[in-house]
Amino acid sequence: MKSDIIYSLINNDIFRQDVMKYLEIETDKNFEITESEDFNEDNDFLKLFISTNIKNYLITVEIINDDYKFVDSEDMDKIIDNEKFHFDIDYWSYNITYDQLGRLFESGKILIPNMQRGFVWDDIQASRLIESILMGLPLPSLFLIKNIEEGNYMVVDGLQRITSIHSFRYNKKLPNRDPKVAGFALKGVHKEITNKTYQELSEEGKTDKFDMGTINVIEFKQNKPDKEEAMYTLFERLNGGGTNLTPQQIRNSIYYGTFNDLLNGHAKILNKYFSQKAILNLMPSEALLRIISIHQYIIKNYSDILENNYEGISELTSSIAYKKIYNDTSNNYHLEYKLLERKTDTNQLEEYKEELEKYFFKITEYIKLCEKIFNDNVFVRFDNEKGEFLSRFTPILLEGLIVTMLLNQDKELKSNEEIVEQFKELFIDKGHFEQYFTQGTGRLKNIFGRIVSLQEVLYEESRL
Repeated sequence: MKSDIIYSLINNDIFRQDVMKYLEIETDKNFEITESEDFNEDNDFLKLFISTNIKNYLITVEIINDDYKFVDSEDMDKIIDNEKFHFDIDYWSYNITYDQLGRLFESGKILIPNMQRGFVWDDIQASRLIESILMGLPLPSLFLIKNIEEGNYMVVDGLQRITSIHSFRYNKKLPNRDPKVAGFALKGVHKEITNKTYQELSEEGKTDKFDMGTINVIEFKQNKPDKEEAMYTLFERLNGGGTNLTPQQIRNSIYYGTFNDLLNGHAKILNKYFSQKAILNLMPSEALLRIISIHQYIIKNYSDILENNYEGISELTSSIAYKKIYNDTSNNYHLEYKLLERKTDTNQLEEYKEELEKYFFKITEYIKLCEKIFNDNVFVRFDNEKGEFLSRFTPILLEGLIVTMLLNQDKELKSNEEIVEQFKELFIDKGHFEQYFTQGTGRLKNIFGRIVSLQEVLYEESRL
């Protein structure tokens, strides 16, 4: 089903013409469309690479029944040019025994990143790994990043193996097991070692290859830049094949601290709008991060436009890359947290936490306010032809509404009834909605267009 949709679109002449029109590019004999990512069953979003003689793009297409809408586009050449391509990284390779590996993890020297996916192997998978070690079979290399400041290592690739080895060595139950389970005895393996623990096998003289056998470790140390850009890239590329982490799961693993904790905690208010799979992939956290990133990006870079009542937005020609500003926002808070943590003034760290909490509470307050205004129709589109609200949650409406409220905290809201009626008008004849909410959502003029149109919907005082 998924492959049929992708194939039919890529080979549809009308779709190809719509893509060229959307990207504002002329007919190109070398124009190619290729799939970028697997079709997302949770929100029907499809990402496609568009290659021409001159430029390369990444577009996001939303599949709605038998129709499609273009949601976003990114100029891949521009993104690559803007991002640092080279990193100052040292790396080396060495072997350690499985016993040493278990002891390093037990002592807290090796840290498993705080990713939602966590340990997913079942008992038989973990047991067969230990059986392979006891048989003397080699295992793939582990990838670790050295945290010089804290004197420990973060696992980039090898979470399942390290956890299994540690649990076996110290007879600890595997993660996510029934509380009644005590320890780790091997299952689904050769009968000579089935139902036995490390201690029992050691007493039988069968753990020599575990105690003295080695596994290769590839260790990285980032020297420059101070940002965790290289660490993010390593996670993204090394985990892309095996564990298939989402971008937000990678951020969650790397950019630890108060901001990340508050982000995940407050994002639970959005869980109702996502499937269980999307929640495990931290999509509510990414939706909240989107709000914060856009809000702060505007405050930081376009205060002059805000002060001049949005004059000049029609002249904006640049776009943002959502993934890049998500990373920048997470990284900036992470670095600030690390800096404050190293200072001896604990009051400063507490003040930082209090200010962040206020910010997050304000955002969740506005989310609740939108739910009160729109009831069951919050963050969804209005179908002007059918005269009814649709049921599909629309992230761009969440972003637009909450960012607009954050930028207009001192203004008085209209009545709920007025807001709902004027909100519907955005969808009449596909006017404002088509212009700002579906065509190149990362373009700055459209970001500001969403804010201005929603400001006029929400508040007594408009810019006109």
